[in-house]
Amino acid sequence: MKIHARLALPLLLVAAACNPANAIPAAEATVARFHQQYNQQQLDAIYGGTTASFKENTSRADFGKFAGAVRRKLGAEVGTARSGWNVQALAGGTFVTVTYDTRFEKGPGVETFRVRVSGKTGQLDGYNINSSTLITD
Repeated sequence: MKIHARLALPLLLVAAACNPANAIPAAEATVARFHQQYNQQQLDAIYGGTTASFKENTSRADFGKFAGAVRRKLGAEVGTARSGWNVQALAGGTFVTVTYDTRFEKGPGVETFRVRVSGKTGQLDGYNINSSTLITD
């Protein structure tokens, strides 16, 4: 029985850390901060709040060009609704992928955010947007 008791506590701690009830609000707060900063054109602040992995894969200049182009073509975010989520507990941390149907001033888009969650806070680890307005206008 001692073996089972020794395994139970670590498993409970892992389960608590991976609990979507804890991770989803942190991811949603990260997305809300992203949209607020995006609307205020604070692209450097968005980039500054990303994970080291994000920064290793995307330079500040490239992110600025990309986010600036999205802003010029779509305008400000005017409304968003979560359409899906997924929580993964990996060796490198807990990651939440959240998808939103988002309305912008100049058209709709589907945004996918990957957020690394630690405790009750999140950091942007990945961002993708799909919108026909980006390629047609």
